[in-house]
Amino acid sequence: MNNLINEVIKKTYSSNDLYIALDEVSSECPFVGGCLVCAKSIIEFAGKGSLVRMVSDINGGQTEHYGAMVDGVIYDFDGSASSPQDWIERFQREEGVNRDMTFQEGYDENSDIPDDPVVVKAITKLMFSFAKN
Repeated sequence: MNNLINEVIKKTYSSNDLYIALDEVSSECPFVGGCLVCAKSIIEFAGKGSLVRMVSDINGGQTEHYGAMVDGVIYDFDGSASSPQDWIERFQREEGVNRDMTFQEGYDENSDIPDDPVVVKAITKLMFSFAKN
């Protein structure tokens, strides 16, 4: 399942249709705020899993990024990580983030990261289309 999810994420990430869908949830650029809908789409595609997130100490504990944990592997649209520490370190390195982050499970009701069930469905459908190819 890990290889399939990674392959489908790569294909989806390369698709213009992903960016069109993500434009619906972000006014800045597609991946600003798109992490939650992408994580939910990964869970829908896998048919199992749970939301996980990175939290900084900004504003008393601000969610910075969401991912999906499926069978102990953490996924986002940058790929997969085998541990929370690896996931956080990759995010910090690739995003140029130098503040401390902690790993937490579940949805943050106080987060301002956008969520849109219509976009989740569109991305999930796109992922399934790439799984068939």
